[in-house]
Amino acid sequence: SSDLSLIGFISGILGAIVIFIKKILDMVADKLFEPKDKVIETLNTGKLVKDSLESLRTEWSADRACVIQFHNGGFFSNGESMQKITITHEEISPGINPLSNVIKNVPLTSALWIGDLIKGGVIANVESMCDVISRTFFDEFGIKSIIGCPLKLNEKVTGMVLLQWVNDVGVFTDDSVTKLTEQCKSMATLLKTIS
Repeated sequence: SSDLSLIGFISGILGAIVIFIKKILDMVADKLFEPKDKVIETLNTGKLVKDSLESLRTEWSADRACVIQFHNGGFFSNGESMQKITITHEEISPGINPLSNVIKNVPLTSALWIGDLIKGGVIANVESMCDVISRTFFDEFGIKSIIGCPLKLNEKVTGMVLLQWVNDVGVFTDDSVTKLTEQCKSMATLLKTIS
């Protein structure tokens, strides 16, 4: 009888160990196959962002539509976080050079014009900008007009959608920023899935 009790006890412990090992193996298997699903999700979401930007570019008759995202770019020598910007998605008209290779890991303090656009501004004519550095940058790439709207997630600005005109100056109305903001509302949530 004591032998049977011992066998029952050992069987119970071995059963628990087998169940525990199975759970661990299931978790490992989930992790092994997760990147494949994440890659497919990222590609599908990227396609949605691409299509959305192309639709905006076409509807607004802009030459470029892009997403700029804010990110941590390392640290200053005093330990403070360095904020940077990068164009993560871009659609352009034929004959327009992409800026995604130019605006990559740029310190936010080097792009102060973004502050005006976050506040709901429009740079209707780059030539009238007071900031010489920004005006020179835009002139170098032939940019004549810009409109943008912030991308917010939980009331935090995570990036921007920008529309730019190179071939002509953009035409804006009093409600242009409101219209663009409304069109881009879901993009911040969409981008979160591929960040």
